[in-house]
Amino acid sequence: MTTDNDALKELLQTIRTEMADPDKVDLEAQDLLMVLHDDIEVLLDLSSEAQQTDKAPVAEAASTFVERFEVDHPALTRVMNRVLNLLAGSGV
Repeated sequence: MTTDNDALKELLQTIRTEMADPDKVDLEAQDLLMVLHDDIEVLLDLSSEAQQTDKAPVAEAASTFVERFEVDHPALTRVMNRVLNLLAGSGV
């Protein structure tokens, strides 16, 4: 579980870095990234048991990002896919 949380923290940092560069992310993508960023932070603050039941908003935001921005933001799409894989295959 801690390893999964650590991986999510790393992905959170990647999201922060990407959001900070307006040349890489347009406003629409930045808005969705902010939602995802906030959802991950909330998830990381929860207990292990609560993470199991409250991970849906993070998965939904990541899926939405992949659907909307796969072509325009391939690097961030890979990050979102990593988030989805962590949520689907782990204790998070």
